[in-house]
Amino acid sequence: MLGDVLLQFVLTPLLLICTFISIKSSKRYINPVSVIAIAFFLPMLFATLRLSLLQSHQWSYETYVAIWFVVGAWVIFPTIVILAKGSPQYDSMQNQFLSSSSHIVGYRVFSLVVISSYLLSNYIQAHTLIPILNPEIAYKIHTEFPPIFRLFVRCIPVVAGMAYLAFAAKKKKIDALILIVAILMPLSRLSRIDVILSFVVLLILFINYPLFRIDKKRLFYVITVLVLLAVTFAELGNLRTNRFGKYQVDYGKAIRWNSSITGPSDIFPILYGYFPLSFENFDSFVRQNKEKKTYGVMSFDWFFNGTFKLNRFLNYGGSNSMGSFKPISSAANVPTSLHPFYSDFGAVGIVIPAFFYMTVWLLFFYKSRHEIKWLLIYAVFTGAFVLSSFQALMTASIIYHQLILTLFLFFICSKVKREEITGNRK
Repeated sequence: MLGDVLLQFVLTPLLLICTFISIKSSKRYINPVSVIAIAFFLPMLFATLRLSLLQSHQWSYETYVAIWFVVGAWVIFPTIVILAKGSPQYDSMQNQFLSSSSHIVGYRVFSLVVISSYLLSNYIQAHTLIPILNPEIAYKIHTEFPPIFRLFVRCIPVVAGMAYLAFAAKKKKIDALILIVAILMPLSRLSRIDVILSFVVLLILFINYPLFRIDKKRLFYVITVLVLLAVTFAELGNLRTNRFGKYQVDYGKAIRWNSSITGPSDIFPILYGYFPLSFENFDSFVRQNKEKKTYGVMSFDWFFNGTFKLNRFLNYGGSNSMGSFKPISSAANVPTSLHPFYSDFGAVGIVIPAFFYMTVWLLFFYKSRHEIKWLLIYAVFTGAFVLSSFQALMTASIIYHQLILTLFLFFICSKVKREEITGNRK
């Protein structure tokens, strides 16, 4: 239990101090340090409360070592960087959607492609445009898409972000409609991750291009809506698991919830199972794979397997099997974003990929002050860290496909705009 006590009484004040410094220095309540403190380390601290009987009394020594090295890469390092570099200045950055018809047209065409791909995927897999009408099929396909369409359908957060920027610039109803459709589309198959990622993108963009001013009254409304959304998403999880009443599955019992407090719609055991218990799975993975190493294949899966498909030409596909493990429960079976890092480099070497991805995030954070496309890139990448206590989205190809397509779309639109300006001058 000493490891838990050290985390609770040393890491907690460290997080508070570093979060305060980062907010003060960056002049942003939402910055890499504050996000990772709330999204990753807070669930980890809750995990040390051992509120599930599925948990061991304490984690392995290697797990604690890995966590403290990640603290260095994800808390201390970014705090030092933000303290040294200060605040990104966004005031002079123009919303490119405000003055460029090419960006508006380009994003709308891209939105049509993404939404159409989603509907076609639904029809191909479920023989209906709205798979939620058949809960059993929706449950089976909620994370799976046809290979050709997968590249586009997972760009829903990008579409939501661009629709928001377009609406903020032009106030056109068509952009508000695209935004609403983009947010609701994943729910057609009861998929929630892309909706969460979309809300993260919208939050980052709202901070820089607010549609309205936040006062105390509106802040209360925003917090109320966020709480209601959390309860709704928890209930959606219950409905998906129970197939809308076909089965009787009690999530609290499934994870052996060790508290009489469950909250509305059993939200507390559900949140605990999705996030804090993921650290228990990470510890389980560490115990089962102490001697195995994959040397970069898992931490950069988006590069080797997801984007460039190098596994088709190089004989290392079997390395991925080393990343497998027996989870503590079928109801809680993901091992956080640390899983691939430890698989590759172990308890000490875990700092290498952790440091790399934090450096990329900080780079996007400071580049976001220059151009709107980098603000969108930063917002999308932030989503991967928001869900880092759940699973390793930052190593998944879906994030990088979004980044690549965003840069490509802005490149095409900017090129068209330059040609229009050149043509007008002639």
